[in-house]
Amino acid sequence: METPRMPIPHSWYALVFSDELKPGAVLGRQLAGREIIIYRTKSGVVSAVEAFCPHLGAHLAYGGTVVDEDIRCPFHGFQFGLDGDCTATGYGTKPPKKARLTLIPTRELHGIIFAYHHPQQAAPVWEPPVYDDEGWSPLLHTTLELRDHPQETVENAVDIGHFALVHHYRDVQLRQPIVTEGPVLKIAYSARRATPVLSRFIDHQMMFEMDLLAHGMGYSLVRVNVPAFGIQARLFVLATPTSGDRLNLSLALNLRTGDAFLRGFPLRSLLPHRLLQRLIAGVIFNGFVGDVHQDKPIWENKRYLAQPALADGDGPIGRFRIWSKQFYSESAQVVEPPPSSQERPIHELQPG
Repeated sequence: METPRMPIPHSWYALVFSDELKPGAVLGRQLAGREIIIYRTKSGVVSAVEAFCPHLGAHLAYGGTVVDEDIRCPFHGFQFGLDGDCTATGYGTKPPKKARLTLIPTRELHGIIFAYHHPQQAAPVWEPPVYDDEGWSPLLHTTLELRDHPQETVENAVDIGHFALVHHYRDVQLRQPIVTEGPVLKIAYSARRATPVLSRFIDHQMMFEMDLLAHGMGYSLVRVNVPAFGIQARLFVLATPTSGDRLNLSLALNLRTGDAFLRGFPLRSLLPHRLLQRLIAGVIFNGFVGDVHQDKPIWENKRYLAQPALADGDGPIGRFRIWSKQFYSESAQVVEPPPSSQERPIHELQPG
């Protein structure tokens, strides 16, 4: 039976972390099968454009350079400003009017650079959120390559049933039912799990309180509270479709700690606060990255079922699927095999 093929949803997607794009840098990226470049000008402005020079088609990621606030083509020296217009040729002649780069909307937030994808290249109809960065530590981050689709990775966050069975969390409790507000989805839960390092110093499994905010299909933020240690963490989960059925899944984490940070913890008096903060951030981050590695073989080999046979205890997957429809163009259709007699239509799906 043929596996369903899902179109790429229109959304904001992470292209690169800010510390990977220094002034003057030019990087090539793929976004939903589209070749693009992202660069930072001398003054620090970020721009993303189609990768091929409109003059004679050179790929700007291969030898293209930043000249002050322009991007310069390596082939004939044509330069383009931040508005996409050609500002100069390599010959000193008048720039042709048709020589113009296609701009891609970008936003730089929280150390992450996002670009907006729409299959018809329509302008963004919503903005990624801006959160307060005061008191938060620098980002730890990594990026994995997967054979998967953004909807599957976001859906994972409302799949309450797999937390215990795949990731070995205990006492999983729904703290706030799913709420949808336009392009934003919210849900909150708590769970317990031992950590390999910290369990040496505490005699119980650590309680995590997690609030998920999904902003479209490419930007999820999990706000994590660890009450026992006075720790707040932000986990950014960023799924970016590249080409075909491939995506980059970027994970990033930072911490904010208060006066109660690790009160009563044996190492608190032995190590400087910032060093201990970095160590704890690394422990929590490695735990979440480990969760993704547990999910990875399942994601890469599962089949998307448009009409799943849901059960009590799954979590609000049906509500999530209804919310996700807004990120697909009306003309975009999922190509799927016919449902079996045991599968229920999507309008009959109920939250677990």
